[in-house]
Amino acid sequence: MVPEQSIAVSLVSGTCSGLVCSLLFQPLDYIKTQLQCSHLKSLRGLLQTTNGILYEGVIRGGWWTGLRPSLAKTIPGVTCYFVTLSQMQKISGKDIGPLSAVVMGISARTTTVVLMQPLTLIKTRYEVIMHQKLN
Repeated sequence: MVPEQSIAVSLVSGTCSGLVCSLLFQPLDYIKTQLQCSHLKSLRGLLQTTNGILYEGVIRGGWWTGLRPSLAKTIPGVTCYFVTLSQMQKISGKDIGPLSAVVMGISARTTTVVLMQPLTLIKTRYEVIMHQKLN
């Protein structure tokens, strides 16, 4: 049986998880966004974009461009996922088998994506605008 936890524990866990993920992976997310906006889809484009961002990171702090919108998207998203999943587990109230766990995970993730999609769009547009201002 799944140990019962309060919503507060899910909120704190989701917030901490979202914060750590955003801080660790923002540079990679920024590189990905710039590649998606670039007309260069080759390995050369990847290397040039990465080198440019590494240079911007050292000189102008470019590694963390878009961190605030990323935090504004990721922290509520992961928190929503943790809370939704824990509430589904609480409602089921029984031993959860592998198939039930997969269905609950998919359902919680789908709910989170639908709710957080507008923030994802805002974050991506912010990163593109900031990149255009830097160049």
